[in-house]
Amino acid sequence: PGLTPVVDGLTILTPLSGHALHRALTQPARDCGYRFEEDALVGEMIASVEGDRGALPMLAFTMAALWERRDRERGLLTREAYEELGGVSGALVQHAERAMEEIGEARHAMVRELFRNLVTGQSTRAVLDREELLSVFDADDRAVADEVLASLIDARLITSYEVKDEDGKDHSSVEIVHESLLREWPRLVRWQTQDAEGAQLRDQLRQ
Repeated sequence: PGLTPVVDGLTILTPLSGHALHRALTQPARDCGYRFEEDALVGEMIASVEGDRGALPMLAFTMAALWERRDRERGLLTREAYEELGGVSGALVQHAERAMEEIGEARHAMVRELFRNLVTGQSTRAVLDREELLSVFDADDRAVADEVLASLIDARLITSYEVKDEDGKDHSSVEIVHESLLREWPRLVRWQTQDAEGAQLRDQLRQ
């Protein structure tokens, strides 16, 4: 009862999962007169992002791309279109390249620097405090790097969320939205290959 003044009028939203996530994919299409060619396809899409903090954005990329390739005559979202995309990860890779174009080539070096610090020597995602990540840039470049990071977060290639430290203070942590980017995005794969030794060194320094 003592919390009533705090939570009155609020609705607590938990991450979508299971049936709710299934409905989030199928109901909007159904409202527009479309359906998935196979119900199993929906299950595959959900399974590919299960447990990820960026599950909903990942599926949003894929649904937008599937909608562009929809079969208008039959009112279907087809498996053929899904496979042409390369699945959920393929849709994300296409989105990543469009985001890079919007950021602009002049800032690609900063994008690379941000991503290289968010990948471990074992080619997995590293979780960093936002301020720690930005600290790799010189003071003169810090403001621009912050803008680039914000663009990557807005593009949902990097996810940002609040965590509490041991003193109970909130800190913003960031990480790459999904492991598939590390494996499937050719640009990021190339950066990882070129920076393998540097990634190992950063891991050692963090330890």
